[in-house]
Amino acid sequence: MPQRKGPPISERLKTAMAASKRIRLAVKRGEKITVNKTEKNRRQEICDKCEYRTEKEQTCKKCGQKPKTKLTLWCLDCGCWLPAKQKLATEDCAKGYWGPEKPIKEIAK
Repeated sequence: MPQRKGPPISERLKTAMAASKRIRLAVKRGEKITVNKTEKNRRQEICDKCEYRTEKEQTCKKCGQKPKTKLTLWCLDCGCWLPAKQKLATEDCAKGYWGPEKPIKEIAK
């Protein structure tokens, strides 16, 4: 089975730059930048069930050891790094599963 890939790096960079702009605008307006721990955990639980989330364990090239935690958790749809995106009040799920401005859609179980 071929490995699923997310968007190309050029699209991921565009997404990251757009997020950076939203953060700068929120700071300028004096708005909240991060969500509280409860909201972050809620978002993470939704992402954990999503078909677009991927998890990749990385190995140290020098010693060959694997880290105790997963380093790369990203969305195959938008290409965002989920640990950061889930904490940002300025961001929402590209599929509409979470976010302050969008109604939350149910993920099929």
